[in-house]
Amino acid sequence: MIKHLPISRRLFEAKFRETLRTSPGHYVSLMRVETAKRLLAGAGHVKLSAVSSACGFSEPRRFRAVFRRITGMPPG
Repeated sequence: MIKHLPISRRLFEAKFRETLRTSPGHYVSLMRVETAKRLLAGAGHVKLSAVSSACGFSEPRRFRAVFRRITGMPPG
């Protein structure tokens, strides 16, 4: 958590963006979507609600929206 770092949140975000060329929030979304892709490609039929939950999304609707925004296609 950011409160455990010896720098401010703003400085952390600036350094993060400078280094990785993206915001911390967008980076987390990218990592969640990559995890979802692996889960969806792995086993046979998997419920989207289970994948959504396993990837840290609060609800399947949010998962579908983020997945589509990042990949350009629905998760199904």
